[in-house]
Amino acid sequence: TFHHVPNAQVIAYSKQDGDSHVLVVCSLDPHDVQQAEVYLDFKALGLDSHALLDVRDAITGAEYRWGTKNYVRLTPADPAHVFVVSPT
Repeated sequence: TFHHVPNAQVIAYSKQDGDSHVLVVCSLDPHDVQQAEVYLDFKALGLDSHALLDVRDAITGAEYRWGTKNYVRLTPADPAHVFVVSPT
């Protein structure tokens, strides 16, 4: 599933296998910092629109709580997040 990102230099998509979800947010710009809001399609994820997700970045180990609208800042040194998703 692709998720809406108003910045054309950032892409967001998720994949589900049974109860396992992975969410990837990636910059398409190798030279500059990119910032964006990521609007998750909770309906496509099979979740209630008021749900919250605990996400853990498989690259850095950082943990966040995400809703339907989320901010990301991606740099040339850290161009992507690969999140393992857990509904709360």
